[in-house]
Amino acid sequence: MKKITKTRFALIISMFFMIAVISCEKEEPAVEQDDLSAEADQELSGTLIRVTGHTSGGGTTKTTLEGLETHWIADTDKVGIYSPEALPPAKGETGVKNAEFTAQTSGKSSEFEGNIYWGFGLHDFYAYYPYDGGNDSEPATAVSISLASEQTQSGGDDSDHIGALDFLVATPVTGVSPPVEPDKVTGVNFRYNHVFTLLEFKITGTGTLTKVKLSGPGTLAFGDGTIDITQGT
Repeated sequence: MKKITKTRFALIISMFFMIAVISCEKEEPAVEQDDLSAEADQELSGTLIRVTGHTSGGGTTKTTLEGLETHWIADTDKVGIYSPEALPPAKGETGVKNAEFTAQTSGKSSEFEGNIYWGFGLHDFYAYYPYDGGNDSEPATAVSISLASEQTQSGGDDSDHIGALDFLVATPVTGVSPPVEPDKVTGVNFRYNHVFTLLEFKITGTGTLTKVKLSGPGTLAFGDGTIDITQGT
């Protein structure tokens, strides 16, 4: 008989949707649109938008765990970004839908690389993780989301399986003005919040444990759904 001593198993479940309300941060102070003339607005549009992202404090889950904090992985983690007022790379029709951005550094905070540009007037931004190309034709109010009913952990205290199961939604960043200086790369800072709940089990005893099954009256997993990432709470 194999003895199990303080073996920890972690599962993500969806008992209910709850996105933490966290005040958003912007790297540039907002500028009242009335302060920009129509001529200046025309000149400043088309400037590249720089994107950064932070995971919310506390809790655990995401792509990799560092203690009780969740960290991005450079060149691996990708997020999807929406903005009705921003311009796509071709700088054609106004509106960015599900733009793909990739983390550039590993850690709790990272810059993300992608190409979207400032349009005219005040801008709103919405984002989620992980990026799904299937959302290219979907609005920000109906982003695809799912949670596997079968989750496999390779061993006690191992968290590698968490990243593929996690889902993050950024607190909306709204009412942002284009930069006040031409050709300046101006940033939008997203703060991401976890949608699902992480459960950790510490099990002691003797025997061989191969599976843990959960059941309950609420929704613990689902194969196909959508979520509105424009909601403020």
